[in-house]
Amino acid sequence: LQESLKMLTEQSKKLGKVLTQFVFIFDMKGFSLYQASNKEALEEMYEGFKLFQANYPERIKAIYVLNASLYFNIAFNIIKAILSRAVMNKIFIFGEEGYKEALLEQFDADVLPAFLGGNRTDPDGNPNCNTFIIHDGKVPTEMYRKNRKSKKTLANLDGVKKLSLSRSSYSEILINILEEDSQIEWRFEIEARDIGFGLFYRDNSTVETVLEELIPLEKVDTVLAAETGLYQCRKIGTYVILFDNSYSWIRPKELYYTIRILKPNKERYDNL
Repeated sequence: LQESLKMLTEQSKKLGKVLTQFVFIFDMKGFSLYQASNKEALEEMYEGFKLFQANYPERIKAIYVLNASLYFNIAFNIIKAILSRAVMNKIFIFGEEGYKEALLEQFDADVLPAFLGGNRTDPDGNPNCNTFIIHDGKVPTEMYRKNRKSKKTLANLDGVKKLSLSRSSYSEILINILEEDSQIEWRFEIEARDIGFGLFYRDNSTVETVLEELIPLEKVDTVLAAETGLYQCRKIGTYVILFDNSYSWIRPKELYYTIRILKPNKERYDNL
């Protein structure tokens, strides 16, 4: 934040007029399930928005979120609970279409990079403007967190449950949510290889059991660290965490997990 304010001051001097607000553009293309439900990532985003809103609310002119997917909406539903109406009114979320026209209403075409719908390019004509924009990409190997997995694994902690899944099998863990906006927090670790993980909502109001997909079923590998996640429950009812080994015809799996429920406006968890 301080670095952004420094840039704002430098740009004011350069243009000879006082600039007081930022326009942020977030391209969420490639935002994955891991990022959307990773507890550490969510906490960083949550605290970042909280800090900015508490100290620099009037600095925000607009926030544009591009290429927002289902996974982004999962994460944003948790974060927007702390945002004021004034800040929410400055946030504009787009999928894969419509954002270029919106950005051109905010920026001059000669200032806006070509890959965002403007005319600006690098001197060699590159529309990605790599000379002044650092794009996302593969993390360099020198930035990897070596030996991330602690000798004291999840299996050795108090309150952790063990689940054994035979080959071609799965297990459902039912979670009864009694208050809206409660949060489900999970953490799990697999002895070896991967396991399928998904979160669903069970509609008990119908004769037939209907499962609504909240976090799509996807294989998770915990070779580096335990998988952590958080989901805010908008509805009262039964939520289902699914651990799936049905795709493995040969290998059984063993995993260790904890699941906790944080009730709204309370600073305590209920262990499941």
